[in-house]
Amino acid sequence: MHNIRKLTVLSCGAGRDSCAIIAKHLSGEYQIPGEFVAVFSDTGNEHPHTYETITRVKALCAEKGVKFVHLTPDLGYHTEAWRTLTGQWSRTNSVTSKAFGKACTDNLKIKPIYRWLNDYCGELLGIPKDQRQDRGKQEIVEWVSRYGQIDMIVGIAQGEEKRLGKDFPQKWATACINRIYPLIDWGMNGNDCIEYLDSYQRLGKVYPSNCMFCHYSSKAEVLWLYRQYPEKFSEWVGYEKAKIDANREKQAARGKPNHGVNGAKLLPVILLEAEEEFGHLGNEDLDDIKRSHGQCGVNAY
Repeated sequence: MHNIRKLTVLSCGAGRDSCAIIAKHLSGEYQIPGEFVAVFSDTGNEHPHTYETITRVKALCAEKGVKFVHLTPDLGYHTEAWRTLTGQWSRTNSVTSKAFGKACTDNLKIKPIYRWLNDYCGELLGIPKDQRQDRGKQEIVEWVSRYGQIDMIVGIAQGEEKRLGKDFPQKWATACINRIYPLIDWGMNGNDCIEYLDSYQRLGKVYPSNCMFCHYSSKAEVLWLYRQYPEKFSEWVGYEKAKIDANREKQAARGKPNHGVNGAKLLPVILLEAEEEFGHLGNEDLDDIKRSHGQCGVNAY
């Protein structure tokens, strides 16, 4: 068995916040004792710039001997229902929306990471794979009983404190996981992270972490997507239309609205409004807005 007494995991979105933390660690500015692992869970709807960042992060981590784990659906930590964002939409004739409860981050990012973490603790403990139990996260619990709580680093910047996780809904998580927010401790906001990464230079142009089809996208970001990846915008519109068409009669019978990504206003309308408000901006200006926009969701764990 490994002689590790401390385990620290970075829940990595490969955006500006988590990348600033990784860069500080790799540069020696942020010392993390014991075993450190950065883990990224793929939604299947990541931006091309996110994959470019991941490629650079992986190379730097390998250079420094830091473990970086990229969870893709084929590894088995995503469920069949939530293998990818758009796969779930196709299966259920749905889209994620400002009008609905937020399930995408939990199911595509957070839960796969904790399934992986349970498996990894089992591996470190020398427990055969076929004997590991994900239910109740028994391997995490066993690890913590021997070596103490696992630190989970979360990339939330100063000024985004509303996104801090609430109390854990699971007893094992309450007992085993200690969330830490170094960017808040350091007084670094989103723009500080961008400035730091730009000066660090080795990760290229890093953006905030979100899906291409994120329902939290601002109007300016919708216009950015339309200009940069028009085929992707059309695909998003197609998923929204499929949801509206599939639920029209059912929602009418219930007397309830049939909402799309932004509620009653569908994406083509949002794009028209975005053109009116931001159409005068050049692509570089829109790109600056895209880089400055952070995440909005609060996660259970």
